[in-house]
Amino acid sequence: MAIGNLTGRHWIAGKAVPALEPFFRATCAPTGAALEPDYGDATHAQIKLACELAERAFAEYRRTSPNVRALLLEALADEIMAAGDPLLDRCHLETALPRERLLFERKRTVNQARLFAQVVRDGSWAEPRLDHANLELNSPDCRSLWLPVGPVAVFGASNFPLAISVVGNDTIAALAAGCSVVVKAHPGHPGTCEILAGCVDRAIAKCDLPPGLFSLLHGRGHDVGQTLVQDPRIQAVGFTGSLAGGRALFDAVCRRPQLIPVYAEMGSVNPIFFLPQTLRDGRWRQWIEPLVGSITAGCGQMCTQPGLILGANNQEWQELRHAVDERIHAHPYTLLHPGIADGFRRMVSQRATQRGVAEVVSAQVSKENCSNCQVTGMVFDSSVDELLRNSELEEEIFGPTTIFVDYESTEQMFEYARSMKGSLTASVFATPDELESARLLIELLQTKVGRIIFNGFPTGVQVNHAMMHGGPYPAAIGQFTSIGTGSIKRFARPVCFQNFPENLLPEPLHDQLRNATLRLIDGKFVSNTAQS
Repeated sequence: MAIGNLTGRHWIAGKAVPALEPFFRATCAPTGAALEPDYGDATHAQIKLACELAERAFAEYRRTSPNVRALLLEALADEIMAAGDPLLDRCHLETALPRERLLFERKRTVNQARLFAQVVRDGSWAEPRLDHANLELNSPDCRSLWLPVGPVAVFGASNFPLAISVVGNDTIAALAAGCSVVVKAHPGHPGTCEILAGCVDRAIAKCDLPPGLFSLLHGRGHDVGQTLVQDPRIQAVGFTGSLAGGRALFDAVCRRPQLIPVYAEMGSVNPIFFLPQTLRDGRWRQWIEPLVGSITAGCGQMCTQPGLILGANNQEWQELRHAVDERIHAHPYTLLHPGIADGFRRMVSQRATQRGVAEVVSAQVSKENCSNCQVTGMVFDSSVDELLRNSELEEEIFGPTTIFVDYESTEQMFEYARSMKGSLTASVFATPDELESARLLIELLQTKVGRIIFNGFPTGVQVNHAMMHGGPYPAAIGQFTSIGTGSIKRFARPVCFQNFPENLLPEPLHDQLRNATLRLIDGKFVSNTAQS
């Protein structure tokens, strides 16, 4: 497939496969116009074929060396860069994301592929462990490491069309682990997905690997995804999206004869806790712009966008709330596609009618009717009492909105922290005089969220070794991170080899290694360089 030459077809093991009616088209987010070409849902036969070829490719790919996998990831990074402007142009049309944001997201994706190449070459991620036989204890020789699980089904996010989509967290981590991948394209940006699929196919061909290592299937309805995760060849699922979507896939997997892991990153309200002293003596002014930036980053379409902001009910709190409201209402926001815009309008209308919730309406609010993908941001006001009574206030609204939640005492704030649902993040703002209260709050939050931020805001997730992007249900299903190098563990599992001759063992479990890998040998961490 030539870069930018869209076909509207599925790409199964490097070959274009025609789509069948009923057809659908992407929407130009800035204008609302339909974009060519036509796409259609993959048939059951096409899904089955993609999974069969993925299983065959996995049998070969799992035997490749870490260097081969690293070369594939580096080739993929090169192909994404080579896709150039046609990729960025199509992505902008389908999502309305500005070019600056897309350039950043492309850089993040490319850097992520190259980072995982380094991780794969190092080999320590697989945690090779060697316990030699001990005759005195009558214990056998046991050696273990993490090995790839098999073909993986990947469902990309609407809000990160380059970094969490066809290529991104899940696909890169699965390929790094040694798995084959079948991607369900997001119907909101199918053209972007098709261009990225071409990048993957070319990288696979460049490395002379089996083409069944990757396939892309289109689909607007739920049937494609349900059928894909229920195929017996699929051995793990990576998903980023709504709570309803993640639960639907999890429930479908539970109907399989063989259960498999579903790693779903879903909805989250990412509460911010302002301790009482943090806003006093004019300190609230320093938080206005970064708070607005966090609420409206990506037009509020970030999984770490703060949907609840808790603060002591005083004059400084009221001033911060109104200052934030004025800025959020300053202009309309273009969301990713009409479905998200319609959902946003519906949910903010419902929230405005809930008991104990009021709109914080500034004098500058524009009541113009926004059409297509455009919406007006909304700020609400409520109290911890209402938050404790009404769990619906903890439901994520995807878009530029948040709730300012008043508390009358720090004990009220702690009461909510003890009862809150699982979340991806929580932020704690405290002065040096409030560190003991902050410590107690942070101890509570350690059981509730995956990442805790001190005196900072949750948006701007970094791809690194320490990142945790996940959390207790309903923020996510599965206890691994979906971003960062730790995410590779989602698509591998530990296997132990007992009393094996060395020539039958995976190379990282040999007594002597050619590469420098940190291993646990007889209870002590040893690097290969230290052994030689």
